[in-house]
Amino acid sequence: MRNPLNKRFFRELKSDIGKYIALFLFLVIMIGAVSGFLVADNSLKKTYDESFDRYNVEDGHFILAGKPEKSLIEDIEKKDVKVYKSFYKMARSGSDYKLKVFVTRKAVNRQDVLKGKLPAKHGEIAIDRLFAINNKMDVGDKIKVGGRTLRISGYVALSDYSALFENNSDIMFDAARFGVGVASQYEFDKIDEAVNYQYAWTNNRKDLSDKERKKKCDAITKVIIRDRTNALEEIIQRLDNQAITFTGNDMGGDKGMFLILLYMVIVIIAFVFGVTTRSTLEAEAGAIGTLRASGYSKASLILHYTTLPFAVTLAAAAVGNAFGYWKFKEVMAALYYNSYSLTTYETLWNEEAFVLTTIIPAIIIVVVVMCVMMWTFRLSPIKFLRHDFRLRKAKRAVKLGNIPFFTRFRIRIILQNKVTYIVMFIGIFLASLLLLFGLFLRPLIDNYSESVDKSLMAKYQYVLKGQVPVAKQKFHLRKPEKYALEVLQINEKDDVSVYGIKKNTAYLKNLKLADEKNQVIATSNYMEKYNLKIGDSIEVKKKYSDKKYRFKIKGMYKYTGGFGIFMSSSNFEKTFDKEKGYFNGYFSDSRLKGIKKELIATILTKEDLNKVSRQLADSMSGAFNTIKVFSVILYMLVIYMLAKLIVEKNAGAISMIKILGYTSSEAGKLYNRATGFVVILSLVICGVIVQPALKNIYKAMVRQEMRGWLDYYMAPWIIPEIMGIGILSYFVIQSILLMKIKKISMAEVLKTME
Repeated sequence: MRNPLNKRFFRELKSDIGKYIALFLFLVIMIGAVSGFLVADNSLKKTYDESFDRYNVEDGHFILAGKPEKSLIEDIEKKDVKVYKSFYKMARSGSDYKLKVFVTRKAVNRQDVLKGKLPAKHGEIAIDRLFAINNKMDVGDKIKVGGRTLRISGYVALSDYSALFENNSDIMFDAARFGVGVASQYEFDKIDEAVNYQYAWTNNRKDLSDKERKKKCDAITKVIIRDRTNALEEIIQRLDNQAITFTGNDMGGDKGMFLILLYMVIVIIAFVFGVTTRSTLEAEAGAIGTLRASGYSKASLILHYTTLPFAVTLAAAAVGNAFGYWKFKEVMAALYYNSYSLTTYETLWNEEAFVLTTIIPAIIIVVVVMCVMMWTFRLSPIKFLRHDFRLRKAKRAVKLGNIPFFTRFRIRIILQNKVTYIVMFIGIFLASLLLLFGLFLRPLIDNYSESVDKSLMAKYQYVLKGQVPVAKQKFHLRKPEKYALEVLQINEKDDVSVYGIKKNTAYLKNLKLADEKNQVIATSNYMEKYNLKIGDSIEVKKKYSDKKYRFKIKGMYKYTGGFGIFMSSSNFEKTFDKEKGYFNGYFSDSRLKGIKKELIATILTKEDLNKVSRQLADSMSGAFNTIKVFSVILYMLVIYMLAKLIVEKNAGAISMIKILGYTSSEAGKLYNRATGFVVILSLVICGVIVQPALKNIYKAMVRQEMRGWLDYYMAPWIIPEIMGIGILSYFVIQSILLMKIKKISMAEVLKTME
């Protein structure tokens, strides 16, 4: 026999259709967004991993000073590798950006055409999609490249340039000021720029370990150096090539953030379901008491009242996942395509996304609602029949003293609905946390940029490929200062620069170097990320080697530009087995003359360090705005649902005061202002506690997911803005609730009289 209680599902859904539609739509949007991100992230990562074989991506490349003899290439290929030409020309395209032009690739590092076509006629060039979009260039437009005016035939993605690093030693790429493109051999020859003799190699064996790949690169280096007919300007294996590996290392890094946001929202909605279901129990207490007295078990009734929230969640999860695969995945993939030059991807089914966005949310909501049900159904059938939901003997009403009537009335409303208001506070706290996250990211990036400017070691920091003397020139400020540099690995995610510095350095203010060999000064950002304190020991290793170094931290140096540890020049020479007076870099207040370009590994300036903040701001601006809008909607949904619940629970009392002569506006002032007081008090309390909560969440997330470190910073205007948004949201909701109060008739009280 079918359970007759099942007939009330549709009545319940119809009677409170607004609530269920609002919760359903909110779950659909949130689950769809997270599902779309997980699907896009997984599909793009798979496409990226497969691109190495699909497009025959190099295992490394080297650049020679001139065109080599055929015998040199043959000697290199004896090391069990295949060598390919990969010549390029570096051309200026306009005044603000550079374009590295290759001949259309057919054998190695092949390109993927994303729009238009490859250059087939004279006067055509295909350029990187992201570079083109950032500079507002479209297919068919004409651009100047190395003295030539060429028409853009298409957008491409070069498989060895998924991240547009101009130099491998750059801290961050800049996709607006540097790009890559391909042209026919005819147009390549016509471009009025010098040829860079770059060659790519692929290993004949594809199953080499990282250590074996490093040895292969070393073997090729020795062959070129031993040949002595051509100077080696650069050699980089794929594992060290940021243009290739940076994208893969970054993918998946935002997964934790999206899941935290999802489960925060699910917990809020679970509490809303719990409170509204409890309200339904109170409204139907007489019927429930009759059913319990007639033989219905607690379990069957708990299951019945849990079914609708569970069904709504499952339906929202199903629709959300459908939207995730259909539309949201494109929005989320665009976040990656706005930052990286990726090849075309194919959407893949993601079982993990289904579990994380469907099964776990459904479990959370069912557990919360069932806990509320089990707590309520501890009452006996007679308690339900009497509408008595107290587990203990009723306490005396709190004496409020000689205060104005309206104030006492509002306090009574708050005390009678304290559970609902507590849930409202939790919802406001979580919504404030979400909004705070959306608001503080942009100021945090701006603050990082300012901090980099202030902590810059020198206006120009040269990193050289060897010990190169400086030509005589006039220096208006401080003279250049030599330093030694070694880059070591903290873990698979982060590297640290080890500096050998003069003890009386003129460039690093307040840096007091330790005397003992293994004692170092560490930068503040390094210590902050890894929870290090003065006196702690750290262990770092040489890349692609088993060689490890252990140091003891004797002090901290305020610096945000990158992870670093400092020691005296003499200790550096002992630690890394270098000759006395060894150096491979200069600090300088002005550009240095007389150093050949091929001997410079990189030059770090303020502009280079600010690429990090500029790229983060460009790639994440869309996410910032999305989180803000989403948080405000969540604010309004939580406050509206719970304030509406309070009005509905007190419909009889509102009807009675109307009978006594009070108008709807006066009734609204009693109930809405009581809720308004709770909202404002909640916002004030949240303003105090939400910042420390976000600080801990932010640090934990960045430590786990991000390369490098961005110091936590909260702009002083953010908390007042959150409070203002919350209050404004309530004023909008208050006008909606007043309309609901006006609909409560004076006959309402007669329906509940016994």
